[in-house]
Parts: sequence; structure tokens; C-alpha cells
Amino acid sequence: MFNLGGIYDYLYQAKSEGFEELRRFFSFRSVKYYFLAFGLANLLAWLEVYYMNRQVIQDYIVLHYNVDLGVSLLGGAKQLYVIPFLGLIFFLANALISLRFTRQDNFYFLSNLLLGSALLAQFFLLCGIAALYLVNFQ
Repeated sequence: MFNLGGIYDYLYQAKSEGFEELRRFFSFRSVKYYFLAFGLANLLAWLEVYYMNRQVIQDYIVLHYNVDLGVSLLGGAKQLYVIPFLGLIFFLANALISLRFTRQDNFYFLSNLLLGSALLAQFFLLCGIAALYLVNFQ
């Protein structure tokens, strides 16, 4: 038979340890700043893509432009939403990996490295969205 009391105890203990790790993770000021900066940058990316999507009047738009070869990918305007979504996925993956290392001594270095690289990638995605806007609408 199942030991429901043991299962309940295990789940309760895992929940309390998880909250303790989250509290420790967000106790660092730099982690809060990374989350705030990423939230603003990702919100800006979603708003840019929404604005571009509202301006499209043709069926296809340029999704990738190469300086040497010119247009290399065409698609629907709805496919632009993939860009900020990938930035969000990349940041959440790095945050989860960083959260995994909260019990180690070099946590501060690893969290700055992982969250900083995700924030840098988000800014590159913002630049890519701006370049797509210039290619399509200017």
C-alpha cells in the first residue's frame, strides 16, 4: 500500500526547502536587478513586435536579412513573436540553472554569469527586432 503520510511529508518538506532556496536566490540585489532589467527589455521586445505586427499590410515580411546575400527568409508577421519568446525561454532556463546552484559557494559568480548572459542575449534580440523594423518599414 501507499504511505500517504510519508508522501505528504516529503512534498511539504520539498515545498519549504524550495521556498527557502527562492528566498536566498532573491536575497541578492544583483538578481533582483537582472530580473527587473530583463522584464523591461522583454516587455519592450513584445511591444516592438506587436507594433510591427499591427503595421503589416502585406502577406509576407522579411524575417532575416543578410548583408552579403540580401533577404534570406520571408514569413508571416505572426512569426515575429518567436523572437521575444525565445528570449524569455533563454532567460528562464538560465535563471533555473542559476537557482540550482544556490547552495554552492560560488553562487554569486555563477548567477551573475548566467543572468548577465541572458540579459545580453535579450538586448541582442532587441537589436535584431529593430533591424527587422528598418528592413521592413523604412
